[in-house]
Amino acid sequence: MMWRLIAWFFFVVLLSKATEAQNNSSKTYRNFPIILSLQFHSLSFPFKDLKTNFKNAGFGLGTEIALGSKHSWAQQFQLLWYRNKQAGNGFIVYTQSSWRPTIVSNIYTELKTGFGLTYNYRPVASFQQINGNWESAGHRGKWLFTVPVGISLGYNKYSDHTYMAPFVTYQILANANYAKSVPVITNSLLQIGTRIHLSNHK
Repeated sequence: MMWRLIAWFFFVVLLSKATEAQNNSSKTYRNFPIILSLQFHSLSFPFKDLKTNFKNAGFGLGTEIALGSKHSWAQQFQLLWYRNKQAGNGFIVYTQSSWRPTIVSNIYTELKTGFGLTYNYRPVASFQQINGNWESAGHRGKWLFTVPVGISLGYNKYSDHTYMAPFVTYQILANANYAKSVPVITNSLLQIGTRIHLSNHK
């Protein structure tokens, strides 16, 4: 699965370079901003018992590339870590295509989907049978193919100088190959963060 992420990343970079020459309508937008976020994770059905999210905090780091001249489309790349004592800690690496239309003034909404990988640790130490003996497997987890679908609300005001674009996002994650008896599980992330577009002025 990792080679798919790498191949997709290089494809988007090449696409960005191809459209850069047409990208003259808003020179204040800079590619590769720093995306910082605070995560709240829940192993549950979407929009069910949202207060449980706030028990499981984590953090994220990412960036994005604008697609097209109006910057209403972007490709995002994220690396997230979350803590969940009941379901097991984990980290996620994923990419999402994001459509970001403006609602009014500088307020925008965002719809995005993509794919990635989740490494989910076991919540408690486990044991496995080796040569007829039960031996500790520790908290080791496994990789899960993940499809994230998100919706955001944010504020984005372009500036010639360094500027921040705060947002709040609700992500629904579908993880495959979780267990033989449960092939697919859903969990969610409530994200609060900002994009930091650094000034390109000397």
